[in-house]
Amino acid sequence: MKAPSPELIELCGAVRDEVATPEQVARLETLLADDPAARRFYRRFTQISATLERYESLPGAIPEPTLSSPMKRPAWRFGRASQWLALAACFAVIAALYFNLRPTLSDGASGPAAMASADMPVAFIQEARACMLIPRVGPPREFNGAFNLRAGDIVATAAKGSAIIRFAGESTVFILSADTRAWLSREEGAKMVHLTSGHIYGHVAKQEAGSQWRILTADGETKVLGTRLAVSANVEGTRVAVTSGRVRVTARDSRQTVETPAGFAAQLTPTTARLVKLAPSEPTRITSFTVVNADNNAAIPGFESLTDGAVLDLATSPTRRINIRANCAPQLVGLVRFTLTGIDASGNPLNLVVPVAHSFPNQIEIYFPYMLAGDPSFEGELLPNHSFPWTPPIGRYTLTATPYATKQGSGARGEPLTVRFEVVDSGAAK
Repeated sequence: MKAPSPELIELCGAVRDEVATPEQVARLETLLADDPAARRFYRRFTQISATLERYESLPGAIPEPTLSSPMKRPAWRFGRASQWLALAACFAVIAALYFNLRPTLSDGASGPAAMASADMPVAFIQEARACMLIPRVGPPREFNGAFNLRAGDIVATAAKGSAIIRFAGESTVFILSADTRAWLSREEGAKMVHLTSGHIYGHVAKQEAGSQWRILTADGETKVLGTRLAVSANVEGTRVAVTSGRVRVTARDSRQTVETPAGFAAQLTPTTARLVKLAPSEPTRITSFTVVNADNNAAIPGFESLTDGAVLDLATSPTRRINIRANCAPQLVGLVRFTLTGIDASGNPLNLVVPVAHSFPNQIEIYFPYMLAGDPSFEGELLPNHSFPWTPPIGRYTLTATPYATKQGSGARGEPLTVRFEVVDSGAAK
């Protein structure tokens, strides 16, 4: 495999150091779109950046740019050009050795070090919106909806984007928030999420003996055996917040480690790992309700957030087959308990029945997404692209949803949300 060009190395370094100009970012994206080898180098750049920083930290070496003046050009780019070229040459040699000695999926790697065949999906993206895919092979492209994700494919969400990653064979789910970049890989005994920047929520299923999940950022790694957690990565460091279970967080350079139980967060930099207690202002809560088309789980326009006092007219709705999704913070919780009551125009209780959802209208949902009338979610299966339909009778309703930390409902009770709404049918015969 060819060594990366000096231009590619410099562009990656500028992006890493937060001094890249818009023109440099655009040039880097062009190189990644046109050259598969450049994309492979970019994906592995964070893995060998530690080696680069060790060279930079030597006496008399190139100084690190400061965040206090991000727009100022460091003087060493001109006054110490020879040192930069020498550094780039060293880095190119390291990268070339890494690529030549370590097998990659594109070179036909097999065995436990390979995540899967290059043509086999390793995960499935569902309900994605405003996402960019930078594939291992082929040009970048925008996508929405469902997608088969392969090892090394980078997923980048836009400012208002999101993506849900689900894995066949286990109930592990990762949710990518807005402005997030991540990709997947695998080594013997470990499945890995590489978080370049942004924020992810994870519900990691209990792993078999000898297997674990690892979440890697530029600051270090988080080893997960089965838990719920949220991981953020930015220029200030990495934050790992745990809502259930326990994880082990390790700083990249110092190898300092902290055990992080539920109710705590680890603040991580390349050299430090510090444990802090989650603030009371960060409770599990229901943030909103969304009325969806049960046939495709798409939000019904105007009802993306069901407000108190809202009126739903079945005659003007795009469908009468609806469901209502509870949106949580964090997005993954132990379970959501729904309570729904309704009365007709005379004040009599409505007969609320959904043939498939046995506990409706007091539904308990333990799998994401959390639907009032239920959906066909099962342990280890893909997220469904539909849910159980419900056509609400005309009347006035009160809906409450309450989150809990564990699937058994025995964990901490979160902050509930209650809304009152009305269902009418202006097209009904008088």
